[in-house]
Amino acid sequence: MMTLLQKNKKIRENCKTIVMGVMFCLFLTSHTLAAEESIHKLDDVVVTATKTEKKIKDVPASVAAVTRKEIEESDAKNVPELINNLPGVTVYDSSGTGMSYSVSLRGVNPSRCNKVLVMVNGVPMNSGSTGTVFWRDLPSSEHIERVEVVKGPVSALYGGYGLGGCINIITKRGPVRSKTKAKTSFGSNNEKMFSAETGGNLKETFSYQIGVDYHE
Repeated sequence: MMTLLQKNKKIRENCKTIVMGVMFCLFLTSHTLAAEESIHKLDDVVVTATKTEKKIKDVPASVAAVTRKEIEESDAKNVPELINNLPGVTVYDSSGTGMSYSVSLRGVNPSRCNKVLVMVNGVPMNSGSTGTVFWRDLPSSEHIERVEVVKGPVSALYGGYGLGGCINIITKRGPVRSKTKAKTSFGSNNEKMFSAETGGNLKETFSYQIGVDYHE
């Protein structure tokens, strides 16, 4: 049978274990709170307005950006639908089918988009002869990292078609680990959409991202 002295010793050991456990929990909690306090949201950085990375608040122009998180939370299928709700942006669906769009920035005549420069990763997509933009040939929302919209003349930086502003579509970079995914959806009037993408990183020196879309 356990003596009284042995019982008291065991109680002290149990109390000591409990106190040490509580102190350890308090230690972890204090460090977690300190880490949370040190975390802060970085300002959005854009490159289109000045051709160099700058925070939106420091850019001497009216700039709006649609981030990857916002793209994922929306049900937009293409760039016009992604930017349609941005201030100063007006999107016209001339055919009513979602296949032919005109975009106006700050009320500039949207006819054929010949006064709005549209780029993919800084490369102009406007037709050289008419300024027309074939939106259906541009990356879908599935393959876009973000969209930057500069409202106001950018011809000094990018040349023609930039009288009303520009829209720069920035595509995804390849992920650190190889990844492949596909998506299929259907809509009214026999609408069918399919998209697939694959990407990866080769020896941490070269990243790749390939995507394909089909819309009927």
